[in-house]
Amino acid sequence: MTTLYAGSAAPLADRQRVAARLQAFTGIAADWYLANDLRITKERYRLDLLSDRGLLLGRSDARYVAPLTEAGGRADPSDVVGDAAERLFAEYLRRELKVTWPDRYVAMAEAGFGGWDWGAGSALGPFGDWPYHTGIGAMMARNPGFRLVVGNGFYDTQTTMGAAELLATQSGWDPARVTLRYYDGGHMGYSVAATARAIGEDIRALVRGQPERETR
Repeated sequence: MTTLYAGSAAPLADRQRVAARLQAFTGIAADWYLANDLRITKERYRLDLLSDRGLLLGRSDARYVAPLTEAGGRADPSDVVGDAAERLFAEYLRRELKVTWPDRYVAMAEAGFGGWDWGAGSALGPFGDWPYHTGIGAMMARNPGFRLVVGNGFYDTQTTMGAAELLATQSGWDPARVTLRYYDGGHMGYSVAATARAIGEDIRALVRGQPERETR
């Protein structure tokens, strides 16, 4: 951490040692880290990890790849999961729930994120300086029985496990009432049948106030 903090001011030998470790952890070449101050964004990672094979990682689910094109990181190979879920949900509405209205079900705001301000008065919303933790911290202070489960998919490169862990440890929340869960899947982990069952079990346990299982 001291070398990462020091950046280009760190001795070359230290930077080379850290770059080698980063290569071992991430698969991105040590030379790339040395040329970029030992830093990489999650979007750059998606673009570069398999670039030698001409492939782009999925943003919502890194198990999906597609050929790199001029669209670059704007493309998301894992969109196929959301597209399939939307089609299947339309069938579920008709066949299982017997919904007969003619209007199309809108799965995502067509204006896109740029048209939202989340009540913050800024289009940045929660992607800017957003105090995620304060509301939950206030609830914990008011209600001693309040508990929180945070779930992440192993292959989600959009909302990553590391970001969730950092939020939990820096939030001031009572760690005895916070549980981190990791699932086999991406951003839409419930697209994996076993993961959907595991998420359901964790939600039921939370609602029933059952003892927490070990974090997985």
